[in-house]
Amino acid sequence: MKNSVRGVFVIGLMAVLMSTGCAEKTVPVIVDTIYFNGYVITLDSGELVAEAIAVKDGKIIAVGDSKTIFSMSGENTLKVNLEGKIMLPGFIDTHSHPSAGAVQVETANSLPPPDGPGQNIAALQQTLRGFIATSAMAKEHRVYRPRDGYLIKR
Repeated sequence: MKNSVRGVFVIGLMAVLMSTGCAEKTVPVIVDTIYFNGYVITLDSGELVAEAIAVKDGKIIAVGDSKTIFSMSGENTLKVNLEGKIMLPGFIDTHSHPSAGAVQVETANSLPPPDGPGQNIAALQQTLRGFIATSAMAKEHRVYRPRDGYLIKR
């Protein structure tokens, strides 16, 4: 009986030693950049505002409290103090017309609300009159409004 108790004990001890030896070891992650001391807006309904953010290889890998995020810093980690400013998620414009935006800066805004005042013909006429009166481009190209109300180029 002594041998069977000893055998069970040895098998149990071996199982414990083997299971602790096979446990997955976690390697601490050292991040490239930490942003802290600001209001990090996450747009996550569970945690809308965080204290800090950790970035590695150009990707956000952690968002949370400063203590947790700073535990990921290493000797070469860049620490960016947001000085109480707000940090927002990156917004990516997947459908953009930059050239159209550039043209809009130099022309009369005839867009309908909410982007412009063009809610009716009278509003459009007023917008065009104002543009002609104040625009260097209209003067350069000699755009004018004769008595009949039409815009023409001579």
